[in-house]
Amino acid sequence: MESPSPSPSPESIFLEDFGQKVDLTRRIREVLLNYPEGTTVLKELIQNADDAGATTVRLCLDRRLHGSDSLLSKALAPWQGPLLLAYNDAVFTEEDFVSISRIGGSSKHGQASKTGRFGVGQAFCCLLLRVRTGLSVQVNGYFEVSSNRRGIWYGADMDRSGKIRSVWNRLLLEDVVAPAFTQLLLGIRGLLESRKLYYSLWPSGSFEEPWNILVEHIYRNISNAPVLYSEIEGGKWVSPVEAFLHDQEVTKSKELGEALIELGMPIVGLPNNLFDMLLKYASTVRQKVVTPDTVRCFLRECRLLSSLGKAYKLVLLEYCLEDLLDADVGTHAYNLPLLPLANGEFGLLSDKVQGVLVKIGCKILNPNYGVEHSDLFHYVSDGNATGLVKSIYDVVSLNCGTIETCFHSLEAEERDELRSFLLDPKWYFGDCLNESAIQNCKRLPIYKVYGGGSTQRLPYKILCEVKEKCS
Repeated sequence: MESPSPSPSPESIFLEDFGQKVDLTRRIREVLLNYPEGTTVLKELIQNADDAGATTVRLCLDRRLHGSDSLLSKALAPWQGPLLLAYNDAVFTEEDFVSISRIGGSSKHGQASKTGRFGVGQAFCCLLLRVRTGLSVQVNGYFEVSSNRRGIWYGADMDRSGKIRSVWNRLLLEDVVAPAFTQLLLGIRGLLESRKLYYSLWPSGSFEEPWNILVEHIYRNISNAPVLYSEIEGGKWVSPVEAFLHDQEVTKSKELGEALIELGMPIVGLPNNLFDMLLKYASTVRQKVVTPDTVRCFLRECRLLSSLGKAYKLVLLEYCLEDLLDADVGTHAYNLPLLPLANGEFGLLSDKVQGVLVKIGCKILNPNYGVEHSDLFHYVSDGNATGLVKSIYDVVSLNCGTIETCFHSLEAEERDELRSFLLDPKWYFGDCLNESAIQNCKRLPIYKVYGGGSTQRLPYKILCEVKEKCS
């Protein structure tokens, strides 16, 4: 009688081999296809030897062709030579045996000292990668590199482990490399005698992802760092936030720059490519640039203008009027102490009084004549009471009209403004107003006549007329 067959043990049921299978040859073929041509394989061999702790690496090119009679398949014949032999003096460990038996895995996971798991951009780490960043410096960091070592992991559309690798690389670029670049500029700025060489280290031009993100963060990081050189105060490093970028190709750029430096404006001259890059990446703070408008705003607050030489003042005046049409001069050039006076000095008119004079028809530094015109004094009067009255009567004389006609379009508030200016006590001390100018002031229809009634709509008269009615 046959004995019954033994029943399978519980262990044999639960320990049955099960799971996904990987075609070894197919996997190797994919790895080989991903590897770039050239010297990359040599770098990989050296990298592996370094990871294994080797101190010696030897490579031998065997140019011989070996026989193919004993091969299992004729398809293997092309691989019988020539060949490359690689040797290193590291000892093969038990861990290495386990590692090579796995497909797609790596014993270098979690080992930051191993160069095989991480690489860097040109980028590089311990070994150079075939990664072109577009920067003028090399980048060294523990990047997650792609399997073919042609780039670093990056992409917003990745998921799972790919997303983690991409985020890691991005954080390295934004939070490590960008601040490190700022420190590089701060450390090297005083070591290089040539500022042209110094500025050549700055990133400029267009960049592919993810290096464009690095460049953006570099310019963000340097916004408050003193990395730009200005001639102010005898030579000083200023930050992009403080600096006024100066286009050195504008007319009389040198003289304009010298005048602004003397007044304390921290202007910075840069190569055109960096000029454009600072404007492009000035996202958090608007980058200041030397323009007629910014210079006008600066001069209104400047307290050093009175000490500036005449030649520099004329250069500033010409530049401040550069972007203005005749009708805009009164509006945008107000309160600029750059008005050349007949006595050779410079003065200013208040914006309200200047507007009144423009409305009357007075010429307020008409730029068509140019600041160097030999007949300039015919058209520009002193910025005091005497000069103002003279300019008004010049309009009357040139137009062959009357005072009443010139003042016909003025509102009550404008006549009041003009009267307040002319009756300012400072004009009546010394010889500022002579007798002739005082008499001309009296003939202006800017004085209110009070007759005991309502003060809402009082008529405007000339003082001479009021005197005659009272006598």
